[in-house]
Amino acid sequence: MSTSAVLLDIRDDRVEGEVQLPVDRLAVAVHRDLTRDSVLGTDRTFLARYTAGHIGAVGEDARPWQVTLGTGTVRTIDGTAHLVYPLTIRPPDGTVTDFDLRYDVIVEELLTHKVIATVRYDFGRGILRTDDAETLGVFDFSTKSLEVPAERAHGCAVSPPPPAWASSTSARVRTICCSC
Repeated sequence: MSTSAVLLDIRDDRVEGEVQLPVDRLAVAVHRDLTRDSVLGTDRTFLARYTAGHIGAVGEDARPWQVTLGTGTVRTIDGTAHLVYPLTIRPPDGTVTDFDLRYDVIVEELLTHKVIATVRYDFGRGILRTDDAETLGVFDFSTKSLEVPAERAHGCAVSPPPPAWASSTSARVRTICCSC
């Protein structure tokens, strides 16, 4: 059975990424006969509204963040057609901090459906390639909110500890902090 995915890229002033929805599972959730063509044609507006209405973000201060979906496309992922939306999440004050991602696209209707949420890129925390992606958790029928840790790993208030090999008195190592 196909799963959905939420892939996030954390920036200083926004979170970007994409939402991947398997068309066959989406069809069951919205009670419509969907095809690769219909999701980009006759059902486009309905599906964009449905999807946007089931994604939210709230900051540590309990203020809602703006969530915007881009234009959907159809992509084959793991042999299954997926409706893929670019996603942008913006905090009201323009600075990304830890936030709760609220999501129930498809899982509100399908008890068995799973949505894997990952952070693909977060320069502040050292997630620099898709290979380094960090799984945040899984949305399902009973889990509709996940905390997204977006704070810098050490905030540059102090330098990270030097490597163990640098402890000898003859080694002169200058620790350089990230450019937060």
